[in-house]
Amino acid sequence: MIEKEYAPAKINLFLDILRKRPDGYHDLGTAFQTVDAGDTLEASLRKDSEITLSYNAKQDYPIESDLVYKAAHLLQSTYKVSMGVDLYLSKIMPIGAGLGGGSADAAAALRLLNRLWGLSLSSKELELLAVRLGADVPFLIDGGLSFAEGIGEKLTPMPPLLLPESMALLIATPQCAVPTKAAYAGVKPSGDDRWDEWKSKYDSSVMPELFNKFEESV
Repeated sequence: MIEKEYAPAKINLFLDILRKRPDGYHDLGTAFQTVDAGDTLEASLRKDSEITLSYNAKQDYPIESDLVYKAAHLLQSTYKVSMGVDLYLSKIMPIGAGLGGGSADAAAALRLLNRLWGLSLSSKELELLAVRLGADVPFLIDGGLSFAEGIGEKLTPMPPLLLPESMALLIATPQCAVPTKAAYAGVKPSGDDRWDEWKSKYDSSVMPELFNKFEESV
């Protein structure tokens, strides 16, 4: 029997780089919003403990570096799961586009395998595991709209933005990828002021002023 899980991508309604941390990472102030576009992950249970992963298109990187594989292996090893899984990822979201496609796939893997392996973990338990995979992954466990701080793991769920019926969201991506490290290297941290002001003014009934600090470097 094949189980399926949708992996909605995300956009940032607001994103500012607040400061660089001693550990080399950056503190963010951002508003994550999931969108109605994403990949689809399929899984079928194995009786042995092997984890396999295949794709709808040829990938030019080893399976072991894929976040879906890492998520499955992390869940299996953390909770001593004796079963394995055959995973198939139908990938449509572009890589390196800032849409969190890989992180969304990892979150979908955690949700799907939590169900398939009968672990009955809560969203909070999955989020605590997800932060070990990447800063965006905890948010994408449940999605919706959240303010995010720290490296993106400190989440405050917010009322969803209510767009008027006459408005649509168009997502367009150029035919190139932006390495995260290079994007960060090209921006100067802003401090807290702009983020604090944006948070204080957020109103789910009004389209907010959109801002992304990475425009300076990307």
